[in-house]
Amino acid sequence: MTLVTKNQPPITQADIDLAHHAHQLLAARLEAGEPLPSAMLSLGQESIELPAATIAMLEQLLEAIAQGKSVYIIPEHAELSTFEAADLLNVSRPYLIKLLNAGEIPYHKVGSHRRIKMKNLSAYKDKDDAERAQAIKQLIAEDQKYGLVGY
Repeated sequence: MTLVTKNQPPITQADIDLAHHAHQLLAARLEAGEPLPSAMLSLGQESIELPAATIAMLEQLLEAIAQGKSVYIIPEHAELSTFEAADLLNVSRPYLIKLLNAGEIPYHKVGSHRRIKMKNLSAYKDKDDAERAQAIKQLIAEDQKYGLVGY
């Protein structure tokens, strides 16, 4: 499963505050390297047990909500149209088509329509994010080298 976040309503400030607090508690346990036990979720008069794997995903979900983002969960095996994939990457459809044609993101055709697997789109996004972060680090290093930081 992939968590996809989008900046759109209707997350309330109360939701953000609750998510922030819960995320801090879960993140502290994860950072401490503590094993994740299963957890009980109270639903009024009933409770359900959540497996440990769900708790790790819940931490990511809470982090996104604490940042005021709406969240969609998309299975890794899902196949997306070019419109959906472009929307998730926050790029135009023509730009996505150029990426597909250049072999940057694997796809296949169903009739005349391109389909992109979510796992391939996620892999591209992760690679692109890592390259962007590296470029920012290099720019900061150059700024520091020439004393341009803190001007």
